Amino acid sequence: MNENKILKNLDRGIEPEQTLKEYARILSEGYMKLSFCKLAVNFSTYYDDLEKAGSIDGEKTQREFKLFLELAGKLTDGQCIGEEDIRRLDGLREGLRERMQSLYDYVHILGLYEHVLSRLQYRYEEETAPVDVEALMMEIHGYICQDPEPSGMNMRMQNMMGEMPIRMTRSRFLDMVEKSCSCYTGTRSDIADYFFNDMFQQAQLPHADDLNPAYGDLQEIVRDMEAIAFDSLDGEKVKNALDKLQIAGQQLGQAFSYDFQLIELINDLYILVLNGIFAGKDREVAPLAVRCIRSYMKAAREQNFLGMDEDIVDDLGRLNDQQQKLVGMHILFEDQLLSVMQRYQDIIQEIHLEEHFKCLRMSDILAGVDMTAQLDTDKEIFIADRDYIARKTDKLLAMYTSVFNNYPMIIRRAVISDALMKLPVACDSLEECEQLILQSFENCRDQVEIRASAELMRMTMREEEKWQE
Repeated sequence: MNENKILKNLDRGIEPEQTLKEYARILSEGYMKLSFCKLAVNFSTYYDDLEKAGSIDGEKTQREFKLFLELAGKLTDGQCIGEEDIRRLDGLREGLRERMQSLYDYVHILGLYEHVLSRLQYRYEEETAPVDVEALMMEIHGYICQDPEPSGMNMRMQNMMGEMPIRMTRSRFLDMVEKSCSCYTGTRSDIADYFFNDMFQQAQLPHADDLNPAYGDLQEIVRDMEAIAFDSLDGEKVKNALDKLQIAGQQLGQAFSYDFQLIELINDLYILVLNGIFAGKDREVAPLAVRCIRSYMKAAREQNFLGMDEDIVDDLGRLNDQQQKLVGMHILFEDQLLSVMQRYQDIIQEIHLEEHFKCLRMSDILAGVDMTAQLDTDKEIFIADRDYIARKTDKLLAMYTSVFNNYPMIIRRAVISDALMKLPVACDSLEECEQLILQSFENCRDQVEIRASAELMRMTMREEEKWQE
């Protein structure tokens, strides 16, 4: 039974028992093929960074990376991965999740202080010619429109709005938040929750004592930032504060890079373990990827990358091509998973496929947009209606209102800037976005802030241009 016929049969309720078995088998194989390809490509890309982090960040990170290597080695060598191994893998992932949450709190609060201080430093630099706003707007238009692809344009609009001088009323900002939230009406509830949970965290300003004390150096830097009296700063104090934030940024960058790379590898390994149970030991679904992983792991164990198979680079290139070919049909199958599980719940139980579909659901979570999502297969997933989105939106608006009522203007503006860089549809069109930016410059009477915003916008444009090169 081919893939299109399976999807049609499920939609029409034809031969459900046989069709469900074929659907589950093909989806499992799809997860395995894609995850093997991703694991091979990412492992070869991340290995040097992860090995280095494991050697300089203490015994804990060394143990984490060694455990991953042990379990990945077992899988690719065809050894049995038992329940104890799965518990160890789950514990490793959960520890990374908790640590990344703690680090994100530091990134958020220190980022707000960096936003404020990076603008204040311009008060203590030599004055330059006034900003030609008309010329700047032409640069911004060219930057946003350099690629007409919608998601790229939206990202660049967010970048520019996040750097403009904030001159808008509270109600205008809250209206923009409410409009962005409304676009999640009709989406899957887990996708909406991912957005709202990120925004809830963004709308909170944790104090130093609320942060994870395991990162003592970072916690002390937050305390130093909290002690700043912004109305009595001088150039030397701003420079010292920015130097501390630079140190914090380096520490956070290193820690986040390690955690993101490792959890991405772990998620793919987890998917392979889950679905390998149902693919069967005699079914090698991705021989090229397995060969690449084995070759690279052998070189890593022996610390002899010069002796690695000469054609592994070409193999990795072919794996990228394989991924692209696999993605289309796999997404069609994956998108149907929740509706299939809900519609055919009784039949799935009757033909004893509950465990298989539970593993598929866990794989769906692991492969989703939130790499750190909890593996809660019992959580109900549904289409988020207007009432659901309205309740989430009201909570978010209340949190922003609390910030506006309890923090000084300089912090409030930083919070708004941070939000504008994350809201998906703060403006309905390019014209509206450009008008908002232009008005922000026209309404700002602080020439230093205008100069700071213009320079930071141009810096953002230059950085993206360098990245594209």
